[in-house]
Amino acid sequence: MGYSINTNQHTPFASIENEKLIVEICDSLSIGAAIENMILTATGYGLGTLWIANTCFAYNELMDFIGTDSQLTGIIAVGFADESPAKRPRKPLEEIVEYR
Repeated sequence: MGYSINTNQHTPFASIENEKLIVEICDSLSIGAAIENMILTATGYGLGTLWIANTCFAYNELMDFIGTDSQLTGIIAVGFADESPAKRPRKPLEEIVEYR
């Protein structure tokens, strides 16, 4: 079994009642997994991607452009990258993952 921990000690779901809380968290995790799978698939086709999670800056304009009244949870910009940045340095897994 694996799990991740929010080390910020704050949850945006704190004010939601328990039953709805479980649904909200599961939905958020499912959305994240779906977006990540879209990004991995696009990368496999040689496309560049950018996951734009914070759409609040232009939410109404984006909703009008998309033409829906559903809740917007994220946007993925997809296209051919103009550049290939060097890989960023990464910490070894042993420094950031704890197995129990």
